[in-house]
Amino acid sequence: MEKKPRHIDGHQHIHVHPMIVEIVARISKQFRINYIRAPNNEMVENLFYKTIVNQTKLAMKIFDKYSLIYSNYFIGIKIMDKEFTLNNIEKCLKIIKKSNQLTEFMCHPGYPCDPFIGGCGTGQTKMNEKMNIIYYQV
Repeated sequence: MEKKPRHIDGHQHIHVHPMIVEIVARISKQFRINYIRAPNNEMVENLFYKTIVNQTKLAMKIFDKYSLIYSNYFIGIKIMDKEFTLNNIEKCLKIIKKSNQLTEFMCHPGYPCDPFIGGCGTGQTKMNEKMNIIYYQV
């Protein structure tokens, strides 16, 4: 590998799954990749993402064991697809300001999906159908 990754994260946050998190952390440390994503977001309501947040809380103990660096709070799950509203973005920004902790702010690009070849998902979403993307300087 000519250039090593600067951080670890996984699609749908698979890297925090209890069956593989220890292996991911050990390999991350072995290759001196010291930052790992910790999707710890209390604002989620969806059962799938609540499960990920709960798995993350357990994974953080393993990340600590391997001295990996991760953010205290993760914002991004709550601002995807139909949740990408001005109200939710404002809530997230208030949390960042109030927490005074290391926070990772993830956002998915709003490029349109092609129903035949894919894109940011497997089809059009409400967010990218409109093609109205709002940019904020944080």
